[in-house]
Amino acid sequence: MSDAKDLVLEVVEGDLVKIILNRSNRGNSINGEMMNQLISLIDKYENDEKIRIILLTGNGKFFCTGMDLSNASQSQIKGKSGGGDSLLMFERIRSCKKPTIAVVNGPAIGGGVGLFFCCDFRIVVRDSWFQMPEVMRGIVPALISAVITPSLGHFATKQFMLTGEKVSANRMNELGMISRLVTKEEVNGTVEEYCKMLRLGGPNTQKEIKKLVDFVHSHSHAENVEETRRIFKQTVQSEEAAFGIQAFLSKESPDWTKLKSKL
Repeated sequence: MSDAKDLVLEVVEGDLVKIILNRSNRGNSINGEMMNQLISLIDKYENDEKIRIILLTGNGKFFCTGMDLSNASQSQIKGKSGGGDSLLMFERIRSCKKPTIAVVNGPAIGGGVGLFFCCDFRIVVRDSWFQMPEVMRGIVPALISAVITPSLGHFATKQFMLTGEKVSANRMNELGMISRLVTKEEVNGTVEEYCKMLRLGGPNTQKEIKKLVDFVHSHSHAENVEETRRIFKQTVQSEEAAFGIQAFLSKESPDWTKLKSKL
């Protein structure tokens, strides 16, 4: 078994950090220590001005097989919080201020599907599959439902959770849940393609976009009108807007590293 400190790896490549689930001998299933490490790493790199993009993937043949259901790990994960730590992990990734990319290198099961849905971009290897088999264990997949249902929708979520069926990457792609379906050989090139696109955007602007989309998704039309008006007024007068507009007028791609804005 991996030493506790090696359960989650971090690899920094310029302005990209790769967070790698590293418990391949257990299908990268998540125990309490891994959960704490994931939360800690998101906190760390969200506040690191040199990092612009956070990538989450798995080591070995699985992306993540969900929560470790062994007796020791159940006691770690449950604690006295009623699953609160698990919810915190999902919410911490979902609400990360910086763009997040899930690279699904293999099957995603249970909580692994939750991690997948927490990320802004989802690059999936073609022979991967998804499954929420909790119903077969007599468990309601309650914790992951909060991050899955808003994206996947009421009908499909209910269908997949009630049956516990395996869902192919092709099927998930047809449902519009995948950014790019790739071969293993295409993963690195596709990641770089998305990183190049993300680097063209203002870092503070991307942060505001994530907040705004979440707000609009969960509020009334009247509230959305007021919020969008406020955000537009705030951001159009920002330092990033002035810098980006000047780059556009100069027919240049903006180099945001030249603008000392606080991420």
